[in-house]
Amino acid sequence: MKHFQPLLVWVILLSLLTGCGQKCEDFNNDIVNWMPYKASEKIPVYNGYTHDTLTVLYSEIHYTRRLGYGVKCTCENSYYLKLTSDSLELEIDFNESRDITRSEIYVNGEGLFYAKQLDKMEIMGNQYNDLIEFAKSSQNDRGTFDSIIVAKSVGIILIKGPGIEWSTIDNAKKIINVSDLKFISKNCG
Repeated sequence: MKHFQPLLVWVILLSLLTGCGQKCEDFNNDIVNWMPYKASEKIPVYNGYTHDTLTVLYSEIHYTRRLGYGVKCTCENSYYLKLTSDSLELEIDFNESRDITRSEIYVNGEGLFYAKQLDKMEIMGNQYNDLIEFAKSSQNDRGTFDSIIVAKSVGIILIKGPGIEWSTIDNAKKIINVSDLKFISKNCG
């Protein structure tokens, strides 16, 4: 019986260390409606005299299901996209699926960050509802781009800068199924 007690302590300690750990919050699928793009999708854009086509290089969900006990990592619940064309390269980071304010977009390497939500806006004769504006962190930031407007269920509708204004040609609402996206599930620990 004396030998059984230390063994029992080790079994309990080992099960605690290798147990399930902390379950992370579920991924909020609604975030993908802000950029309803699948990999290889083509998005036509126009800047007044030039047509171009953004191609979605990747559209991925990164999600951590659970954390093990004693690990030094955090739950990840993110949606990442990269789009490129002859004129533009966009990296879009929705860093937390439950908090749109933690999102950012890089256009040709220039950072634009969540600025505000807008109810509606008319662009090139089209009416859009439920929008987000991403903008420079301050007006003193130098760069080519000032802001990007994104419409829910449409995606990018306008990319602006001094003397530059790219807008999408296809303004139709899109429904995207999360199962159409690359899903990178991570367990930590």
